[in-house]
Amino acid sequence: SYTADNPADVPSIVMAGAGRLGGGDFKWEFDNSKDDADYSLNSELMAAIKSYKTELVSVGGNSVNGTGGDAEPVVTEVTEATTTTASETTVTTTKAPDETTVSQTTEKPSVTADAIYCSPDGNGDGSSVNSPASFEDALTAVKAGGVIYMLEGTYKYDHQITIAADNSGSAGAYKSIKAYNNADVKIDFSSQSYNMDDVSKNDRGLQVNGSYWYIYGIRFYGAADNGMYIAGKNNRIEMCVFEANRDTGLQIGRSGSSVTEFADWPSDNLILNCTSFNNMDPATGENADGFAAKLTCGNGNTFDGCISYNNVDDGWDLYAKSATGSIGVVTIRNCISFRNGQTSEGVFTKNSDGNGFKLGGGGVGTAHVIENCISFENKKHGFTDNNNPLFSSATKCTSYSNGMDSGANFQFDRCTSGTFKDLLSFDNQSNTSDKFNGNIDHSVFYNSKKYYLVTAPTAIANSKTGTEDKGPSADDFENTDVPALGADVHKLWRNADGSINVHGFLQVKDSSDYKDMGAKFDGSSSVEPVVTEPVVTVTAPATETSETVSATASESTNSGLPAYTLLGDATLDNDVDVRDVTLVNQYIVKMADMSEQAIANADVIKDNTVDLKDLGQLKKYLIKVITEF
Repeated sequence: SYTADNPADVPSIVMAGAGRLGGGDFKWEFDNSKDDADYSLNSELMAAIKSYKTELVSVGGNSVNGTGGDAEPVVTEVTEATTTTASETTVTTTKAPDETTVSQTTEKPSVTADAIYCSPDGNGDGSSVNSPASFEDALTAVKAGGVIYMLEGTYKYDHQITIAADNSGSAGAYKSIKAYNNADVKIDFSSQSYNMDDVSKNDRGLQVNGSYWYIYGIRFYGAADNGMYIAGKNNRIEMCVFEANRDTGLQIGRSGSSVTEFADWPSDNLILNCTSFNNMDPATGENADGFAAKLTCGNGNTFDGCISYNNVDDGWDLYAKSATGSIGVVTIRNCISFRNGQTSEGVFTKNSDGNGFKLGGGGVGTAHVIENCISFENKKHGFTDNNNPLFSSATKCTSYSNGMDSGANFQFDRCTSGTFKDLLSFDNQSNTSDKFNGNIDHSVFYNSKKYYLVTAPTAIANSKTGTEDKGPSADDFENTDVPALGADVHKLWRNADGSINVHGFLQVKDSSDYKDMGAKFDGSSSVEPVVTEPVVTVTAPATETSETVSATASESTNSGLPAYTLLGDATLDNDVDVRDVTLVNQYIVKMADMSEQAIANADVIKDNTVDLKDLGQLKKYLIKVITEF
């Protein structure tokens, strides 16, 4: 039989079991004398919050006192690397003993192995976000196939950091450096001393003499020389920013003058979706480019999806000289160069070049290739062979409003047999004639204050080949709205995958007579992403149907979303707890946003959306009603 409680006793009965028993399972004692005097982030409190594990027993009804129920799921990191290759990834999903093991092969290269965490003031062992190591210690400790996760913050150094040649990954196991959960990570070298009298004594920021390194999402700032200098092979630098360095933002070249053999020069490096701006050398004001592969680099170096602007010298510099001979072929594609010749603060020198794309030099020939690129508002030429007699080809490029001081949109007058196709020249500021030497096809160029249209392959020798044409006008483009001076172009002009999105700028309308000419920026990145998430496993409580699932890939992929890394982990902290429930709830009611990876993880019922059904399953998982998704 049921006996009702005395109404007078109800408040005390309810309050006895409500709220957080014992005042809560998270406790922190503040020190007012210290905390009231210092308003910076309390790193100890932040670490405690991040390491907090809930003791929540149930959500909704059937609450019980104590800690009853099954044990909480345990999240562990797998310390052995999975096998990877540069072109494919094999993912193994381990199931219960009575089920088979399924292998899935994808075309995306991946690096999944030991993770080391570091922070600006880290001095731990690097085993977790709660015990981060220093960045320099992590560099020497990371294994081939492993990843260094840099926690958010500014890492300050007054000296050069060098990755030694013998500190390398391999074709099947890159060593990686990545901003953790795409946090804002900046390496600040601005405290390095600067020698005005002998700039060769100035330190670079990060010098990569090693090979097979993958570096993603880091900002390199203020180095006394190059922000990054690459002397190794087969490295991939992606979504990095090079800002306000006191020489070229990123440069590729040999490690030292003793490396004299061409075969030993840096080769096959990919610079993908990176941005370089406001680099300026105080000593001369004529050496700091955005990007450079010059003087001593081997074959196969590629820049793809990069943006270079407001550097005091050139956007790109591929200069060579007779003393060291020809450099290897460099490919530049899907890139943009603008307003080079001065910084965004207006710092410039009379001696700076200010070319958008300088594609050689010194009369030393190399068959460089440039395709689908835009150059605009540069001090001098938009595109130039710069006395490279063997320049190879320029295809689908747009050059607009260059020659802000003097210079042409296209200046290929000293190469001997270049190939030029689908080029579009528009509105040169100094009325300087475009020049080509070689063969041209399906292009519009400017010469002697008139436009010329070429509709079929035609030999050209710095002449007025083709028929006179009205030439393009602003009405032929979706828009001609240049970014404001000082705008963060890395954020303004990039898609989620890092590829360039100019939002219609200099994109030729379908209704234009020139619709098939010039550069097109309307798609995703031309290069597959690299997966660099650490391998983790979720082990369910022991039952007859327990299942362990590798978190490097899902058994089935959500349409249009990346593969989940850990179902239920909406906060991307390699754990499933009450914080994920909170975030998913906020997302559903439009109080919070989630990344594509977070959405893929939160879609626990795998129906390509995140809604109340997923939230319900998450709650059931936390209170042990279910043990797997």
